Amino acid sequence: MWRRNGLLVVLLLVLNTMFVRAQDSVILFMSDMDGNREIYTMNADGSNVRRLTNDPAEDIEPSWSPDHSQITFASNREDDNFAIYIMNADGSGVRRLTTDTMGSFNSSPVWSPDGRVIAFVSNANNINQIYLINTDGTNFRRLTQTNDEAIDPAWSPNARQLSYASNENGYFEIFVMNLDGTGVKQLSHEPDADSDSPAWSPDGTEIVFAANGGSGDILIVNVGTGETRVLTGDENATASSPSWSQDGKSIVYILRARKERSSIWLIGADGNGLKRLTDGNNEGNFPSWAAPVLVGPPPPPPVAPCPGAPSPRMIIGNEGTVTPGMNNNLRARATRNSNAIDDIYPGDRFTVLDGPVCADGYYWWKVDFRGRIGWTAEGRKSDYWLEPIGAPPQAATTSNQSNSTGQDIPIDCFAEAIRNKTQSRVRPSTSAASAGIINPGTVYKVVAQSYRTNDPNGRLWWQLENGAWVREDAVKETGNYCAVPAITP
Repeated sequence: MWRRNGLLVVLLLVLNTMFVRAQDSVILFMSDMDGNREIYTMNADGSNVRRLTNDPAEDIEPSWSPDHSQITFASNREDDNFAIYIMNADGSGVRRLTTDTMGSFNSSPVWSPDGRVIAFVSNANNINQIYLINTDGTNFRRLTQTNDEAIDPAWSPNARQLSYASNENGYFEIFVMNLDGTGVKQLSHEPDADSDSPAWSPDGTEIVFAANGGSGDILIVNVGTGETRVLTGDENATASSPSWSQDGKSIVYILRARKERSSIWLIGADGNGLKRLTDGNNEGNFPSWAAPVLVGPPPPPPVAPCPGAPSPRMIIGNEGTVTPGMNNNLRARATRNSNAIDDIYPGDRFTVLDGPVCADGYYWWKVDFRGRIGWTAEGRKSDYWLEPIGAPPQAATTSNQSNSTGQDIPIDCFAEAIRNKTQSRVRPSTSAASAGIINPGTVYKVVAQSYRTNDPNGRLWWQLENGAWVREDAVKETGNYCAVPAITP
């Protein structure tokens, strides 16, 4: 985290897929060579320096997207607050990702392996914690819940865990956690040093980190066993920002000797072959030896076949919703025999945390639904019950449709309440808590439709844009409607 160590240049190494020779690699970095911190690229030999940003403000901590077509970085270019931005790899198309409501100092952005989510550090709750946000700016959520700072996020290769540094026990130590906030585990134990800058090995079995003042400068810890080994150690120098090569055989890091400026060094993961890469003419920090450029995001891990279930479509870290029709059960475990802990109704949004798991002929996904963590099934045969947010809508199955004979209100059209003091509900059920009274003439947009299978009268429920639900009584039953179509503006 640049604010804590005060270094002036951020360097990120990335190999170009068209060339694999060292002299043809491209370096993405931050420098104050033109007076203030800006983002640049250059060849590994120092030639062809190209400035990507040109703003009087500070542009810091650049990070490549997995396919190297975009760059995320932190900047205070719009006001005094540091926000997260995204731009194209040539510096064009700059857009702001976070808003001031998400904290006054956002930093250390890193892309998820599938390129859909960015983890970063924010002081949104007056203390530095790690947050996630989709690359379209939606689904901002807090991940860490420590009492002290949590910084330096790093994704595991399978995108199911994050490592980070936290000083909740006094000194900064390295921790790892699942994306749902569970499974927090302390990996480093360097009581006389601040451990930071964790980076996962390509196979996800080890994490390299810096711990100056401890048993060494650069250390490697086994994620499964917790066994730690010293890679480098020099009492006359400070090491930082280690990063793995893609074959897992080498590690690049920053070394700053006394009375010298920072330089980039390379060492074998076995501790042999130490080599200096730069001469120390520039301050440096946060090197990242990125993967070769891919065409599009990397493919997700292979999923085992699940007879009877449609192909899985949900994406870990992204949001989803239930397709129009019946509600989906949220269960404590990934099986139909597990207790139902909640219902997820059509239009309700949830965050995918893990999965899929095949059981009972279904693919199950672990989700966070309004703070409740559980498992829900994706569908059966060719019928999908869950929909990734942003994906083309799927037609609801015949078995899920309402038996109501009431007039249909298309989603995204408008409805006007005509019943005297229409009672809206927080759920599509007359037994649900009240969400307030809707007076006649009030117009809302309809955002979802639901059918409650245990309603003997076959009532349809409509979810309005304010999140409340209103009931439509079938013509065959009462001849009245809680809501009727209005003219769409």
